This record gives sequence, C-alpha cells and structure tokens, in this order.
Amino acid sequence: MMHFFRWILCLATAGLLLTACDKNKNQVPEPVAPGAEVIPTRDIALEIYNLIPKEDLPDYCRALQRDTTEDAAAESRNPLFFSDSVQGYEIDMDPGLYGYFTLQCYPLDSGGWRAYWVSYAGYDGLCGYDRSGAYNYVDGKLTPETNALLPCPDAKQLMDYSQSNVDLAEIQAIAEQPNYQYTFGDKGLGVSLDLDYLTYGEEYMDADEERVIVPTVETWDYVWNGKGFVRVDAEGKPIAK
Repeated sequence: MMHFFRWILCLATAGLLLTACDKNKNQVPEPVAPGAEVIPTRDIALEIYNLIPKEDLPDYCRALQRDTTEDAAAESRNPLFFSDSVQGYEIDMDPGLYGYFTLQCYPLDSGGWRAYWVSYAGYDGLCGYDRSGAYNYVDGKLTPETNALLPCPDAKQLMDYSQSNVDLAEIQAIAEQPNYQYTFGDKGLGVSLDLDYLTYGEEYMDADEERVIVPTVETWDYVWNGKGFVRVDAEGKPIAK
C-alpha cells in the first residue's frame, strides 16, 4: 500500500512539472537582450534528442518517444520542448523504477540552438533529480556544451531553514547533493529544490508524530540572452554576480 501511495505521489510530481513548464512560459520575464522570435516548424527538440549519443543519457532515458496519439496531436505541440516518462517494467529494468526526462531548446545569437535536458528518477515513488546536460545544434550538427550549463545555485542559498525542524545534518546532506527542480520556459527557467521527499516516510503518516517542517525554498529565475542564462529579480532586472 505504501509503495502504491509513493507511486501516486511520483506521478503527481511529474504532472506538476509538466504543468509548471507550460505555466512558466507566460511568467518568465522578457530576455535581457531579446531578438526576433524564432518559431521553427520542424520538431527541433525531438531531432536533438534523437541525435544525443545514448551513452550520454541515463539508461532509462534511451528509448523515449514523442507522444503521437490522437489526443496528443490535438494539443498544441511545442517544437522546442520534449519530455517523456518511463516505468522500469517497460524497459526490462527494476519494475519499481520511474524515470522522467525533459529537454528545452533556446535560440543562439550566433545561429542554431542550445538544448538543455534534465532527468529525474527514483524507485517506488521516491523521485528526484538525477543529472542534466547541454548541447549545441548548429547546421544539423550536435556538439556538447561544456561551459554554459544549467545553473546550479548553492542549495544553502535557496533554503531558509531558520524555522525548520529538520536535523541540521540532513540539511547539510541536502546541500551536498541538491535535489534540483528545473522549470523550463521558452524564454528562461526557474531553479528550485524539491524537498517533498523529506515527508514521504511512513513515520510521518502517524498523527502522533511531530509534523516535519521543511525549509522554505526560493525559486531563482533566469532568462535566456542568446548565449546563456542570466539570473533576474522579480522585476526582470539582471542580478549582479
């Protein structure tokens, strides 16, 4: 029963991530140096995914597909965004495995596209950030991007744990292995931490146990300027490093 409950939580998390991606497209501030909007007719995101060397991806992310069902075709498809999820039993892996992959493309000032991807995985419903990467797609050629990667803020700067009753040793463990949550949009992204797993344990289902107060987590917003991500404040103004 507990595994089923965790599985439902994980599916809900994936759904929230997808919803957040759509919502974020309208909330992320304008780019710092906006150029002419480029709307490709080709499925750029899927082209890039298919070109990524499969050894660069987690095992569970090597056989994903664009949903081409009638229901999916009826919805507006974003050619710069691709995501899919998989369960272990579908790919001859541990049946308890759940994996989620998302990829977003941004136009480069010099021409072509920069694609960022991130994967989340877990067992029996405990999903979390796994890894991420970036590629440049120019003139049909895909090359790894090694410098301008996804922002990875210091987890301690994202957390306010002054009112939390989570043990400080666990806070330190979170900071050393952050469970990042990336919310992609056409013009930028938000970066936060997922701490929901701190309350997944069975001990927290008992009404007699003390309620766990997790740290308050900020979301840092970034905009795409044609070369990389620039962090901005609530008014969309760049924040000095």
